[in-house]
Amino acid sequence: MAALAVGGFALALWAQHTLALPPKVIDPQMTKYLGRWIFLTYQSNVVAFAYFVACVFDTQVANGAYQQELIALFPLVFALGCFLTLAHYSLNHFNPEQRRRLEQHRSKYPYVFVSSHISHGHALPLVAWYAFTVPVDAASVVLPSGYSASRPVILYAVFYAVLSHANYFATGLWPYPIIEQVSRHGGVAMRCVFFVLLALGFVALSSVGLNILRERATP
Repeated sequence: MAALAVGGFALALWAQHTLALPPKVIDPQMTKYLGRWIFLTYQSNVVAFAYFVACVFDTQVANGAYQQELIALFPLVFALGCFLTLAHYSLNHFNPEQRRRLEQHRSKYPYVFVSSHISHGHALPLVAWYAFTVPVDAASVVLPSGYSASRPVILYAVFYAVLSHANYFATGLWPYPIIEQVSRHGGVAMRCVFFVLLALGFVALSSVGLNILRERATP
């Protein structure tokens, strides 16, 4: 089960490295220090890929020795995977500024829109499929409480907010047009609201993933 997810997220990373615009082409100033790592898309695909590689290792090599830890981290991975797809198609893919950025380089990089779909489109289906198919034995695995499951999610959201601000202070640019637009129209206060809502969205999605595991747990 995890092997399919490994392949899917490996494909997403491959597309970002080979078909997508290179960081210096996207914006040499904004990506000056962190390259692709400033983008939530790239980070999410890396986290998910590493997680499912660990799942394969645990089942095929470690005989389930790390099952408890992996189950505890699944709500974070579920949240990132769902958000990757939902946010891209609701906030980014149809954003005029984002489409303008990609369109102006389409002659030299003809697969930029294909890469965009590969990098975002199947993240939600993969994490949802895993949530509904991974064995959850309540006798050997203790599912985390809602509070415990939300902690790594909140920590990651705070980490990304801090990273985005640090990169902005270093380069003067935000990684996504939506952040720039929110900042321009609402200033610091509205930007803070945006990142708080982002964190709450992560927590809500992680709760969905956790509840799926709870419903499927066998005594």
